[in-house]
This record gives sequence, structure tokens and C-alpha cells, in this order.
Amino acid sequence: MSLRLLAGTCLALALLAGDPLWAAAPLTVVDGEGRTVTLDGPPRRIVSLAPHITEVVFDLGAGDRLVGTVRFSDWPPEAKDVPRVGDAWSASVETIVALMPDLVLAWADGGLGRPVAQIEALGIPVYFDVTKTLDQIAQSQERLGTLLGASETGATRARATRARLAELRATAPDDGPRAFFQIADQNLYTVSGAHFIGEALTLCGASNIFDAQPLAVPTVGVETVVAANPELIVISRPLGVEHTWESKWLDYPSVAAVRFGQIKVINADLISRPGTRLIDGVARLCEMIGSTDGALRANRH
Repeated sequence: MSLRLLAGTCLALALLAGDPLWAAAPLTVVDGEGRTVTLDGPPRRIVSLAPHITEVVFDLGAGDRLVGTVRFSDWPPEAKDVPRVGDAWSASVETIVALMPDLVLAWADGGLGRPVAQIEALGIPVYFDVTKTLDQIAQSQERLGTLLGASETGATRARATRARLAELRATAPDDGPRAFFQIADQNLYTVSGAHFIGEALTLCGASNIFDAQPLAVPTVGVETVVAANPELIVISRPLGVEHTWESKWLDYPSVAAVRFGQIKVINADLISRPGTRLIDGVARLCEMIGSTDGALRANRH
């Protein structure tokens, strides 16, 4: 059976299933790419193609409608039970179509452009999430809340997100440390002001030593980091995974962050996924920045 015929058959079966959700009025939103997405009613079979989108769907109370997702969709714990259709770079169109989704949620910055285009060409509705800034988290909560038939929940979550960001901005120090945020272990990847993590550093009162880099996620050399003399080094890594740079940085005692014991580790899942929990990650980052040793700052003078 061709993919197009399979998709048509699956959609027809989904519509004939008689779920009362489909008796509701049509739902229309403009997604992150500026495309209008219209559904006949709240979707009851959803495929999420990004871990952070999966988190948002569960937070909106629609996790029980997820029929497929990708590798590393592991939060909340119930997400681990959702069938896998691929990962961040490859996904099986046949598997997705066979799941009979009436909505596919895709990440516009992800690596699944080709399979998503195939899915859309088959007539399956696709919503593209674009969350590149902290303020866009609340927008995503509102839009997905509307599209999933949970507009009140989405609005409530969005208000809470905006309130927490406002509180973090208001309580950030004026003289925060010069900071280096390290992502990878093998190569030194960091973030500029063009990345939402870079935005978070600024929001929390830190001065990102690579804020002006043109790339959102540039690679840098050890010598460049040492020359910038950061007062705080934040290493991002998944829980339970060792990061060799936690000890490697001790070989550079001239760096203020090393000299004053300001090398800290943050949960990568909290700070690198632009979903519901990112605000928790930002709050943790602000705690790290706010608690930077006073002696370190006194050393500036």
C-alpha cells in the first residue's frame, strides 16, 4: 500500500472512530513558522517529534493522546512509554503514518525537515514549534493549548511562565560574574547572546564572555576561555553522566572561576530543552549566578 493511500485510510479510520472530542468546533492557530494550522477539533492521536514538545503536551494534560515520539523524550516519566518513531535526525514516515496521527508536532529547528515534509504532503496536519527565546515559551504554551483543545490550561501555564521570568529578571544582581557556559565535553561548545541559554545568562545578571559571537552555538578554544578569565564556569551535562572538564579546568588555576571554586554543573535537560521545564533550568542558573562567591567579586577591585 502506498504511503498516500495508507495515510488516507488511517485518517478516515480516525474520523470514523467517533471520539467525542471531534464533535467540538474547529481549532485554528498560527504556528511558529507563521503557518495557519486548522483542525476539525481537538486531536486525539498526536505524534511529537521533539522531547521539549513532548514535555509541553504532557504539561497541558494531553499526554494520554500521544501515540508516538522520538528518542530522549523522557519527561515526565510517562513519556518513556510512548512508542518511538525515530530520533532528532531521522524518523520513519511509514511508522508515523501507521500510528494514524491527526496531528504531528515538529520542531522547526530540528533535523527532520525531509520526513516532516513527506508527512505534510500526505495531508496529515503539521504544527511547527519555534522556541528560540525565553518569551516564546509562553507563546508556545498558549498556541499548543489552543490547538490541543486546552486553551485555558495553556493560558494558565503561559501566565505562570511570564510571571516567573519577570521575577527572575527583577531579582538578578547588577554586578553578576563574567561567565562561561560549556555545553560539550569533547569540543568546547558554548552559547552566544543569540541562544536562549545566552539570553538566560543575561537575564540572571551574568556577563557572558562569548555574548557577541555571531553563531548561537560556537566552538571556542581553551586559550580563548583562559584569556577571558571567567569568574564562573557552568558546565551543562545530563544527570548521571560524567564530564571530564569538571576536573580538567583545575589545570588552569589562573582562571578566576577555578581559583575561587566557581565551577558548577547544571542539568542539561533542564537548561537546553526549550519547553516547560526550561524555566526551572533558568531559575537554577540564576541561583548559581546569584550565589557566586563574594570574595571573587571583591577580587575585581
